Amino acid sequence: MNNGAVPGTEVVTNSDIFLWGMDSRDTSMSQLASGTGTWASDPDQSGTAWELEEAMAAQCGYMVTYTSWRSIQLRASALSCHSHLEKDVFTITIQIKASHAPDMSNATTHLESASCHYGPWSPREIICENNYMEAKAEEASIWQIAFHQPEEKRALLVSNAWSAGYGLNTTGSRVLLRVPYTAAQVQLVEDQGITFSVLRSSIFYKYQWVILMVDTAVACPVDGLDYTNKTITWTVPKYIPPLSAGMTGFKDVLVEAGVDLQKLSAKEMASRKYVLLNELKAITMKIPIGAEGGYYKTSVSNGQPGVKYIINLFLEHQWEDNKWGLTKHTIIKEIETPLEQVEVAITSNLNLSAGLINVTVGTFLPDAELVNLTIEGVVVAVPEAVQHGYLIHRTRYANGSKAYVIQVPLDATSVKKEYMREDMRAYTLNVTLTFITYPSSETFVVPVTALLAVKDAVLPSARGVCDGRNLHLVITRGNVDQNWLPFISDWHLTQEAAQKYNYILRDNGTHLTISVPFLSPHVSYEGFHTSEIKATFYLTLKDDITLAWRRDFSVSCIFSPSELIQCLPNGTMIVTAIKLVGGEDLDISLLVLRDRQCKPSLVTETTATFKFNVNTCGTSRKFNSTTVAYENEVLYLRPGNDIPIYQCENNKDSYRTVFHKVNYSLRVKFPQHLKRFEVRMFTFVQGTSLFQEQVRRLCSVMSCWQCQQIKENYTIEISGKANLRKNMFSDSISTLWDSME
Repeated sequence: MNNGAVPGTEVVTNSDIFLWGMDSRDTSMSQLASGTGTWASDPDQSGTAWELEEAMAAQCGYMVTYTSWRSIQLRASALSCHSHLEKDVFTITIQIKASHAPDMSNATTHLESASCHYGPWSPREIICENNYMEAKAEEASIWQIAFHQPEEKRALLVSNAWSAGYGLNTTGSRVLLRVPYTAAQVQLVEDQGITFSVLRSSIFYKYQWVILMVDTAVACPVDGLDYTNKTITWTVPKYIPPLSAGMTGFKDVLVEAGVDLQKLSAKEMASRKYVLLNELKAITMKIPIGAEGGYYKTSVSNGQPGVKYIINLFLEHQWEDNKWGLTKHTIIKEIETPLEQVEVAITSNLNLSAGLINVTVGTFLPDAELVNLTIEGVVVAVPEAVQHGYLIHRTRYANGSKAYVIQVPLDATSVKKEYMREDMRAYTLNVTLTFITYPSSETFVVPVTALLAVKDAVLPSARGVCDGRNLHLVITRGNVDQNWLPFISDWHLTQEAAQKYNYILRDNGTHLTISVPFLSPHVSYEGFHTSEIKATFYLTLKDDITLAWRRDFSVSCIFSPSELIQCLPNGTMIVTAIKLVGGEDLDISLLVLRDRQCKPSLVTETTATFKFNVNTCGTSRKFNSTTVAYENEVLYLRPGNDIPIYQCENNKDSYRTVFHKVNYSLRVKFPQHLKRFEVRMFTFVQGTSLFQEQVRRLCSVMSCWQCQQIKENYTIEISGKANLRKNMFSDSISTLWDSME
């Protein structure tokens, strides 16, 4: 019977145990209290309620537990501390407080009562609950209790036993002992490989003028479980010694089993694929993991989520013997399978039309709840995630499980975009989800990484333009190069670096413009003809983090050779020689004019600039009918060795070879190809007189050359307008022997 019940509560009675269920899915915390200030009165009579804390529940015959989907279940013994007995009808009243807040603020209070008729009583009844053991026997008026232990017997008065955590009670015809599993006098005894918690005790009571004794031994299995082949096997030995001492003539009367105190028929067990075996020495139950009647709950190990299967079985075994007649042994067993790790499924997709990344996380059991997200290192509660652009939806399924759908805009700062190849871009979302389980308050995290490739990349493009003296490269940015950096070869082109070379660098976010002069160290030259020079400027874009190559751009322009020559009114000539593509081995600093003392006044990686007067540096002139042409040559002299190599050296001779400069003349048109040197020697004598005869000296001279790439030599003529004439020559060394007087 359920009097004035709160919606969502349920009362089930079976044997002498009340089972009271309450759905707490809409409350964050519930508190249960039973009875009143006295054991026999209802709360509305005295106004006092006893809170069901753990020790009190075990002593008084209560068990509070959470079941699937955050439901709360209360089980109470018919002879619990605050039950009311009248003509074999037991009544229990509880007070329920429920609140949406963890601190129980604004809690609502509900008063619930339930009654059930129980009978007939067996001479001896034993109950094994999850948190206490209970033994009931006939007779009454307890005086004291004696505990039987291997080393001693200890007697306690009722008041002392109660203070020690034992529960004792009497009715008009029965005596009761209730003991927590943690009591000091409880022993662990093994029978048929199964461990039992055992308490051997005798209760003394007064009957008229005689003191009588009742055996109140109790034994409850604490293991006997096996989990193999996805099956739970629960084995309970029969007639264990603590309960059968001094007895003979055992006979089974009844073996029944069920779930949540609901007995199941053989047909119901078969439909659930349960197996109940009543064998000679033991009773065995087999339950498929995941079968109807149980439920899964979320559990956490080392920060990783997993699931456990929970089922609340009960087994009732009745037998007859020559001492008690009929004994009823009821075992309530909450079975929890070992943790099974599970992988959280994560799927993602891209909704380009809506501009959203959709991530589905889960499924999760009903007892797991998403509480916050970590976005770029910042912990954000679920209600606040919308401020970061995150929309979170919860999807529930018919079996009670759920999944979370997270929608994030593509332009959210936490979504990273990276160019992959061709027209592909990668969108990456990294977020960490934190979950909490109820009621255990365990937490676990689920890292979410969504990587999506989309054909939406717009690559940068470029166009080049030229004016009279500069090359201009204009790059139109796409949607993938916001973080790409401009490089000239391996040199990062910054504003400061550009100013150093008189380059102009502009970047307005949509366009990147670089302007470089025609004669610049980072301009390459090719296609050299008498009428034009092809100048090319190369620019590379690289990733700002990895410096990986992304794109190459270039601009090429045709310039007139006149840009290389300037004739000033004061008779000064400025000539710039350039290194062409393919002449990487050329050391441009070694360029000279006809007069080898005339060297470049300015040298870069690709150019050498000479500044000289037309009357110097070996400049010649030619007179035409109306003009005067000035000519000079830009020459490349490879480094040579001015010291001859001697095959036989006279270390005692102090004379050294002396080199003399070779000048240009009609006979010597290429003085740079000649060497003129003087060899001084000691005086030759014959006896004591000077040797007057002719002395011959042998000098071996070797002329060496290598077949190398043809270099370019320029002869400059100055007439009415500047032009450039190109002569080709091969690198060779000519040697001339000149005797000195």
